[in-house]
Amino acid sequence: MLEVVVAFGVLLLLLFSTAPLYVQIATERKNQELAHAANTLLHEKLVEYKYNDQNATSSTHTANGTVYRISWEGTMQELMKACIHWQDLSKRQKKRCDYIRK
Repeated sequence: MLEVVVAFGVLLLLLFSTAPLYVQIATERKNQELAHAANTLLHEKLVEYKYNDQNATSSTHTANGTVYRISWEGTMQELMKACIHWQDLSKRQKKRCDYIRK
């Protein structure tokens, strides 16, 4: 009987020590999906700007409950800097920027 109690205690110890790790890994996976969606959206806007003669205007897009803000600013040598901002599942503000020449 003592062996069963000890085995059950060890099992609970393993379960309670690995559950938070699993939750953290699952959250970071979803954050990576959000970052991938942001990169894809930024790339699409850069392509529209370069090849479809779209204006470089700031905009807001919502996808899967996440709000993405795209901002543009001019830099030297006819380069445009486009940045996308969003908030991940851990409430951290994220930002990715890229440059493009028209």
